[in-house]
Amino acid sequence: MFSLSKMEKKLKIAVVCGHFMPEVGYVEVQMAKALTHLGHHVHVFTSNLLSPSVKAKLQPTPCYSLGTSEYKKIQVTRFKAYFSLGQMVKCKGLEEGVHQFQPDVILIIGLGKLFPLPVVKSKRLTDRKVVLLADNEDSFDCFKGVKGLWKKIKKKLLRKLLKDPVYRTAVDMVSQFYVYTPSATDVVLSYLPKNKHATFLQKVKPLSLGFNTEDFYFDEEIRLQKRKKLDWKEEDVVLITATRVTPFKAIEKMVDLVDQLNEEGKFIKYFIAGFGTDDYSVQLKKYISLKKHATQFICQPFLTHKELLELYNAADIGYWPTHIITHYEAMGTGLPIVLPDKKNIQHIIKQGVNGWKVKDSTIYDTFSEAINEIDNYRKRRNDMASKAKEQFDFTAIASKII
Repeated sequence: MFSLSKMEKKLKIAVVCGHFMPEVGYVEVQMAKALTHLGHHVHVFTSNLLSPSVKAKLQPTPCYSLGTSEYKKIQVTRFKAYFSLGQMVKCKGLEEGVHQFQPDVILIIGLGKLFPLPVVKSKRLTDRKVVLLADNEDSFDCFKGVKGLWKKIKKKLLRKLLKDPVYRTAVDMVSQFYVYTPSATDVVLSYLPKNKHATFLQKVKPLSLGFNTEDFYFDEEIRLQKRKKLDWKEEDVVLITATRVTPFKAIEKMVDLVDQLNEEGKFIKYFIAGFGTDDYSVQLKKYISLKKHATQFICQPFLTHKELLELYNAADIGYWPTHIITHYEAMGTGLPIVLPDKKNIQHIIKQGVNGWKVKDSTIYDTFSEAINEIDNYRKRRNDMASKAKEQFDFTAIASKII
């Protein structure tokens, strides 16, 4: 691939993704920002739609208007969607728009959304394409949140008929794949016929998600001020989860655990950020309100990076039910975190060092241990933040792609 040490000019990088939502800050946003920070000319090509994953929680702003605009020195061109089904979206004019930009590198994110297909299969853009793959075992586990056998069958048929062909085409037309979970390679192989396995394996390399070190860091003064503002005392142990609230993530289990811990005298507050106005968000709030220790829960909508920075600094433990970019951001503040003990996140947690890996059968013992060790982790926040920066600085991660 390209190397900055061998090139004097900055690169023209096209980022192709079905959705680009600056206010949410998913990987495509952070990658575009990181590449711009490295001095490259970044142009994002995307649709004019919000992802359905946050549609009930956000409203489109002027930045979603058709045409080209600028976001933090990043050029963003949005095309009108003529097809949308779940995460899948199609637009006309994409391949021509990318060709006119004449990029040195094309970075494709969200292959399964179908949106990138015109760029993937374009012969006049061959040999300049890089794909980021987020696929992991949760790609299959998400069927657990689908009610009804017929709905599950339809989802699998859609994958076989619409998504799998995109992956097969990409193996032949893409120059490099980067997977940012250890399980992604095996998952993608399951999408491909065996005669394409060897080709894919020759082109795949590991990567990781990360965080913007300018947005997330540890600051003792921020911690003290935020806890004072929220009337959290020094002895209060605060757990935080910042993620889109959905049935698949089964946050009810954590609500039950926190209520139980409080009942046993292990007092812990639970701050949950990511509620919308959808039916499930309303149901979960009602579920929490009926708990005996309901006053120990704080339910909030999506928050800005500044608000999350303050809350991560103020909190003592973080919990995430799935692999997601926000837990890297929390780690940037030195927050010890709890993640499920799954292959796709084995590289993130060093047990008892920067957090804990947990199974359903050990969740009570894990959080009891975390609460007992909280003073030790509070003293190590600066050190953990520094180590997270060394490992997960998004700018350093982005530089590996080029």
